[in-house]
Amino acid sequence: MISRSPGNSLEPMGEETVIVGHSFRSSMALLRLAASAPEPLPRGMVLLATPFWGQEDWQAKYALPADFTLPPGLPVFLHHCRDDGTVPFEHLDSYERLLPDAVIRRHETGGHQFEERMDAVAGDMAALGS
Repeated sequence: MISRSPGNSLEPMGEETVIVGHSFRSSMALLRLAASAPEPLPRGMVLLATPFWGQEDWQAKYALPADFTLPPGLPVFLHHCRDDGTVPFEHLDSYERLLPDAVIRRHETGGHQFEERMDAVAGDMAALGS
């Protein structure tokens, strides 16, 4: 099951939930996770073009705590395209440093909307569903 709940809520959800977020929503899913990890944890997260707030001209009010870590056992996949004209590709490097347990997927092309890259995203979603 893929959950898309209104607002920034991660509740209610069950252990079969896969959180999929793009851009601002993906950063809000991480921020909500930092505030309080839900029980049970979702099956995993697949996040696309996630802004790293507090960097460069990106507002710090949405920044994750510096000591944020992923809950043990929560698989997280972070995808970003090098030619993204909205969220700088370097934001992915910041997430790689902050979240060393996350799986990082770098795509050369696809832009902010992941044109012709959704097969890779779908593959990660499918892996979480099995």
